[in-house]
Amino acid sequence: MVGDCLFNDIENVIRLSSLSCHEEELPTSRWEELASSMSDLFIRFRNIDFEKLPHRCLVKLLIVIFGCLGNDISTRKITRRNGHLVTLAQELLNSFISSFGVVDVGGLLAASLPECATEAPVFDLILRESAHCIARLCDDSDGGSLSRGPLFRDALVWTTCMVHFPTLRDAQQLAVLHPLSLQLIEDYRCQLKVLGLKVLIHLTQEVVVASWRTTGRAEATLESLTCQRSIHSENAQLVELTYDCISALIPLLEPTPRKRWYSKVVDILLCDLALEASLNKRIVLLRHISKLIGVLGQEILVHSRRLLKAAELSLLTPRAPSYRGETHSQEHESFLLQLNILKKYVDLVADHLLPDIVPMILPLIVAFVDLEWSRKGVDLNSSSVENMVHIIIEILGKLAAADATMVRDTLVACSDLFPSIIPVLCRSTFT
Repeated sequence: MVGDCLFNDIENVIRLSSLSCHEEELPTSRWEELASSMSDLFIRFRNIDFEKLPHRCLVKLLIVIFGCLGNDISTRKITRRNGHLVTLAQELLNSFISSFGVVDVGGLLAASLPECATEAPVFDLILRESAHCIARLCDDSDGGSLSRGPLFRDALVWTTCMVHFPTLRDAQQLAVLHPLSLQLIEDYRCQLKVLGLKVLIHLTQEVVVASWRTTGRAEATLESLTCQRSIHSENAQLVELTYDCISALIPLLEPTPRKRWYSKVVDILLCDLALEASLNKRIVLLRHISKLIGVLGQEILVHSRRLLKAAELSLLTPRAPSYRGETHSQEHESFLLQLNILKKYVDLVADHLLPDIVPMILPLIVAFVDLEWSRKGVDLNSSSVENMVHIIIEILGKLAAADATMVRDTLVACSDLFPSIIPVLCRSTFT
């Protein structure tokens, strides 16, 4: 009788969590009712022997617990209605972990239920039940089943991020979780986009490469993300996660498409950098360009024109006013990243572009030094300026190794026109 009552309590929460409309259209009173029912459920289960509960009852209870914890990192539609709800869910989860004799949540999700007909891990049972609950809410008119079952969606997101290989590994799991992550990425709400990208990155790290390659999911996702990136440009975190995800997906491809995609992404990054006005987002783009140049190697040659144009726009951009000290720091970070990219570029292609490499790079470096060293309010003895000087000297040294006479004569002539470059030249050994 007690077990039937508890099962009915769980079913009531499941029923309340199955919405007839989009979650954003639901009145506050309904969220308060759901939060209250979940709180009562967690309190009733505090002293229950989990081993005596039916297996499906256990799985559904775990879905409610994980859904509560997941909602706290997504929309918080449920958890903000009750300040104690997350604590109660965590306490009940800790009881589950102790009852199963495992160390943490990952161990619980990898465990099998005792005396269960199937030896599937708890994670697979939760995956199956949650997907079933979401599928029941599917409406072909709008396809918004994830927003009609936020508890089940958040349970899937939270558990997926907590489970690792070998519990999370195969194509069947990927067939459920990959579409879930893509639907989240396509949601109009920023916090769900972020979660979708994080789930996708986690899947690239845990699911075996063969499951990605045989289904063609990796390349299809890359196509989708390169289209989505313009929508994500509103937010620096989304930009970073999008390119993190792209960088994680490319190694999953076969060698030939992998090589093509590295080149394609560098081209996209350089185009985005040339058009980006936000300093924070430029820094994100520069970091990813710097990483991928090393992967491309001498094939960066084909991107020379765009790379140098992006470098010109980054290094010679109008400076922030002197009273904005924090912006100065960000500007110097972006300059350091861009100079490092130029240094890597010169290291890779100098021998292939003689003698043209000198006039391609030197005027840009001279113009940057003159512009930066002439501005007011900049501490020329700061560590960031010292780092820039160090990189500039390395670039000039590489150019001098290619054509010492041209570099020396050009710098001597420039020092007469732009006295601000003299302090940098005095640090070099070739003038």
